[in-house]
Amino acid sequence: MRRPIAGILAAMMLSLAAVASVTPWLTDWTGSESTRDFLISAMTRIGLVIGAIWLAWDSMRRPARWIPPGLAVAGVVGIIVIAAQPKLIFAIVPLLGGLAVLTSIVRVIRRR
Repeated sequence: MRRPIAGILAAMMLSLAAVASVTPWLTDWTGSESTRDFLISAMTRIGLVIGAIWLAWDSMRRPARWIPPGLAVAGVVGIIVIAAQPKLIFAIVPLLGGLAVLTSIVRVIRRR
């Protein structure tokens, strides 16, 4: 039931943003051109995110088995560090890549 609601909501937001971008009704309603542009961009972004959630709904219900939990946490921490200091991307990306290779090797060795 939730997946169809997400799809309908995404379609409504994107359709409303498309209609608002070609017609002047949102400018008349808000009274400002900049507010209209802000609302159109917000509706587009929210619609795209909800649409992505709609597409990924089935995989969100079960965890990804191919990625180790520690690597997922390291990835989130890496994203936070890069968001705080973008120059660290040259250190974080190779570090996470090496960690991914190392965890893959350890998993293969453990299975044997």
